[in-house]
Amino acid sequence: MNLHDEVERLAYEIYENNGRVEGRDLDNWLEAEHIISARHGLQERRIAETVH
Repeated sequence: MNLHDEVERLAYEIYENNGRVEGRDLDNWLEAEHIISARHGLQERRIAETVH
C-alpha cells in the first residue's frame, strides 16, 4: 500500500469514527496525514537505531 492509499483509508476511518460529519474532509485528510507521517517517522527512527 502506498502512502496516498494509507492516508485515504485512515481519513475515511476518521470520517466514520467521527459520525460521518460532512464538510470535514480536509480536516480528516490532514489528521490522517499527520498520523501516518508520525507512524513512518517512528519506523524510520527504529530502523536507524537498529543499524547503528
